[in-house]
Amino acid sequence: MIKGGILAVFLILSIVMMAIYADYSNSLFLNTQKYFIGKGNLSNKFNENEKNHLKDVKAVIEPIHYIWIITGLFSLLWAKSKKVRKDAGIFMLIFSGLGVIAGFFFNTSFSLFHKIFFASGTWLFPHESLILLVFPYEFFIISFICIIVANLIAGVILRFR
Repeated sequence: MIKGGILAVFLILSIVMMAIYADYSNSLFLNTQKYFIGKGNLSNKFNENEKNHLKDVKAVIEPIHYIWIITGLFSLLWAKSKKVRKDAGIFMLIFSGLGVIAGFFFNTSFSLFHKIFFASGTWLFPHESLILLVFPYEFFIISFICIIVANLIAGVILRFR
């Protein structure tokens, strides 16, 4: 029951995210997504600073992606113990709560995230840069909200089921 519920939540959120990102489905966005999953190179339309930042982004998101997959598989396949599920749910709810707080200060949180994970000056671009046209500010807000909502729903399911 829990496995099916969590799987249904992530499938629904995936469909919602695809619908939201349909506006961003230009060829450069898709090119970059393929690059992030190792199925292509970055477009030459990006300048060297943009390419360097996208390479840095890939280095940051790859381990996060693997951690997410391992955690998800653990939760779905091996967390048969009710206590483990409840503890995982509590952790996800705490993470979601911290995310909501960070969301109230999104600009500061976004800048802090970049200061922690990227070298100084490598993540700031002029307003007319291609990277900001492909990944506008709204993209990051929508992504942030979807991640928090997905964690909140999964946390509630794990904690209270």
